[in-house]
Amino acid sequence: NFLHDKHVISKIIGAVSPTKDDHILEIGPGFGAITEQLAQSGARLNCIELDTDLEASLKTKYLNYKYFKIL
Repeated sequence: NFLHDKHVISKIIGAVSPTKDDHILEIGPGFGAITEQLAQSGARLNCIELDTDLEASLKTKYLNYKYFKIL
């Protein structure tokens, strides 16, 4: 299952409270439900995604974010 409940996503982001000074490792970003808000925070964001199709999609979607990287 992939996370899609906006209420749960908001609670997670609120708990993490990402800032530009953070370096975050997201394991299994899937379709990027949490990734978007993490990337917008300006934090250095590294993601590990094993599904190559999802990896390619994430690289395209977040290409313009300066500190986004798929590992």
